[in-house]
Amino acid sequence: MDDTRQAIPLTVEIHQLPMLLGVSVATAVNCCGLLVPCRALPSVLARSVRPLVFENDDEYRYSMRGSCTLVRSDRAHVAVFTEHQRQGQAPAQIRIVSGFSGGNCLTAETYPEVDPRDGEEYEDLRGLKIAVTPHSREELADFYPLPNAELPPVQGSRMLIAIGLPAADSGVDYDPMNVRGGTIAMPCSYLEVSTHVRGFHSVQTKFVPGYENWPVDGMSGGAVFSIDGIPANYSSNLRGIVLRGGADRLHYIDIAARSRRCDSDRHL
Repeated sequence: MDDTRQAIPLTVEIHQLPMLLGVSVATAVNCCGLLVPCRALPSVLARSVRPLVFENDDEYRYSMRGSCTLVRSDRAHVAVFTEHQRQGQAPAQIRIVSGFSGGNCLTAETYPEVDPRDGEEYEDLRGLKIAVTPHSREELADFYPLPNAELPPVQGSRMLIAIGLPAADSGVDYDPMNVRGGTIAMPCSYLEVSTHVRGFHSVQTKFVPGYENWPVDGMSGGAVFSIDGIPANYSSNLRGIVLRGGADRLHYIDIAARSRRCDSDRHL
C-alpha cells in the first residue's frame, strides 16, 4: 500500500456493555492510565486490533485474513497473529496500517520465531516486530501495553471482551480498490483453562438481543480483554490472543505471561 492510499476504514459495534456490567454508562474504567467511560471502552480497546492484510503478486493485489493485535512491552512493539492465517505467504507480504481509520503501513523489523518445544498451540502464535525509529508517537499510540506484573486470575474478571474483524463484515473490494474492516466487540464469559497447555483458555460469547449467533470466522489474531476490579476502581487488561473459535466459543493464549519469558529479538 503506498503512502497516498487511505487504507482500511474500520467501524466498531458496541453492545450494551454498561447494562451487562450492571453499572452506569458513565462509570469509568482505567485503560492504560486513562479513565474511559464504560460505554466508550470497546471503541478504545478496538484501536489495538487491525486487519491482517497481505500484498500479493497476482491480479488480486491484496487479501485479508482475519485480525492481528498490536502490543508493546519495554523491549518491543509487535503485531501478533497466528501462523494459520498466513497460509504459506511470506512475512514480507504483510501490510498493517498504522492508523485505526487508515494511513501508512507500519515498517516491519523482524519476524520472531516460536520455540516449538512449547507445544502445538504456541506454534500457531506469530508476531511481526515493528521498527520504532521511523514512526511517530501517534503511529505507535495504539499498541496496547503488556503488564510488567502478573494479572489477577482471569476467572475473577467482571467481564471479558473479544475484539476482532469477522470475515462476514470484512474483506477486499476491487472496483474500486478498498480494504473493508468491520471491527466487532463481543462480550464473553470465562469457561475454562486447559489442563494440557499452559496459558490456553476458552471463553463463551454472551447472548445479547439481536446477536444470538456471533460471527467468529476471522477472529483469529484478535484480542481478549478483561475488566477487573470493583465499580469504583475498574481497569482493563489484555488477556490474550485468539487462536481459533467455533460456534459460541473462542480459544486464546495468555500473551502477557508469554511475553515475560520471551526474548523479543528471537522468540515470541
